[in-house]
Amino acid sequence: MAGQLPSNGPLRSFLARVVSRVGRSKQETMKDFLYNSSRYPQLGLMTHDTYGMDTEFMKEVRSRLPKNLAAEREIRISRALLLDAKQQVLPREEWMTRDKDVPYLLPYIEMVDKEFKEKQYYQKKIYKPFYKIQNLL
Repeated sequence: MAGQLPSNGPLRSFLARVVSRVGRSKQETMKDFLYNSSRYPQLGLMTHDTYGMDTEFMKEVRSRLPKNLAAEREIRISRALLLDAKQQVLPREEWMTRDKDVPYLLPYIEMVDKEFKEKQYYQKKIYKPFYKIQNLL
């Protein structure tokens, strides 16, 4: 049922008006609606700003960010924490939009993922047989 409007109610009429005015697909309109109804764009955060950074994997990803991206990320998170503590949101024109929300961590996630998989592969192929030999002696 992806891409279909709800069968009845105010949400359907609202989305129908928006689609008729803008001329975009129902699916794109629904994506915008759901994106803007979540809290983090209202605080100026990008989707990747909300990723947890407490795992070894994500700590490695964060360590590989260029200084300018890391600084921008920290500024966005600090501002969001301050706004959330005050129980406020940014003015509508400062909200993060889907167009501006780029997956800036993706290349670093892919790079670290590839390295972690290689590490696991070599640990499985090289180190396990070595430990088996050590245990036999």
